[in-house]
Amino acid sequence: MAINRYKFKKTLAYNNRAMANIRSNIETNERLLKLIQSSLPANLAPHTVGCTIKNDRLFVYAESATWATKLRFHANRMLQNINRSGQSGINRVVVRMTKSQTEYTERLRQPKRPASAIIAAVQSSAYGTDGDLQKALLKLTKTLSSKPT
Repeated sequence: MAINRYKFKKTLAYNNRAMANIRSNIETNERLLKLIQSSLPANLAPHTVGCTIKNDRLFVYAESATWATKLRFHANRMLQNINRSGQSGINRVVVRMTKSQTEYTERLRQPKRPASAIIAAVQSSAYGTDGDLQKALLKLTKTLSSKPT
């Protein structure tokens, strides 16, 4: 399918301020990122991948949890350089990881089925009890037995 470049250019040329505001925010964030990176040690700067301002906070994004921890030690230096540059209203620096890294670390582990002897022990202990506890242990035994190995 061919892209109709005329329609795209027409959209960009449309006289509304939304695109101009978005572009301005991107340029501001890029300028702040360069300023932040220039205030950091040479080995840390490349691992600072983005920043944005929300209310009175500057959010700085790092590649991983390790780099985010190291960045936190330089939060005061970053804040001083930002304030010296003329950017007013920032009172706090918040350091976070990029989303892709957090998605990587939040992988869910698959539960493992306990050994047959453990399932048998739970089942035999169920028969030595009465009422609700017996029902609960038998239900647990059934659930554990149905899990794949």
